[in-house]
Amino acid sequence: FDETAPEGGYELTDLLPAGLRFTYGVDQSLDGNDWVWWQADGQQIRTSLHHKGGAATKTLRYRARVSGAGSVSAEPAVLKAEDSDACGFSKASKVTVVSP
Repeated sequence: FDETAPEGGYELTDLLPAGLRFTYGVDQSLDGNDWVWWQADGQQIRTSLHHKGGAATKTLRYRARVSGAGSVSAEPAVLKAEDSDACGFSKASKVTVVSP
């Protein structure tokens, strides 16, 4: 979040690349007060979080299992404010999924 990001609730949506399946969220508490709940729907995962204002960096991690190997595109994640049109996107990237 940069210093202009509005305070309040946000929804983070990420689309897992082909070859990966969501298993669980790693960080269930960001700072001991904010809880992160993950919702998975096929390749799409969502979570909600609360921004308290000001510039801040939050790292959210989750685990995924390999369902198929290969080199694939990873679509940008989307962070959308619940009460305004404010939103942001991560960078798209290439991912190589390797079978264990």
